[in-house]
Amino acid sequence: IVAVDGFYEESKQVLEKYGFIVKDSLTKDVTILLNESGIASSKTKKAEELGIKIFNNLKHIIEDKKWHYQNGQTKELNN
Repeated sequence: IVAVDGFYEESKQVLEKYGFIVKDSLTKDVTILLNESGIASSKTKKAEELGIKIFNNLKHIIEDKKWHYQNGQTKELNN
């Protein structure tokens, strides 16, 4: 489950296309935060405190998911 820092409707649509569940806020289910601006917002700081994986590039999230699937590590991907 991915949370998006900031309003990036296009990014949300792409993530959903690749099978991710996208949320606007951090919840206990979120495993990835997308912060394309790279600015350390309060959401980004909270994600760091919670140990949530942070990506600054949408393409890297998709590549990471593909790598996990190719290597049989789908249990780590909670969408």
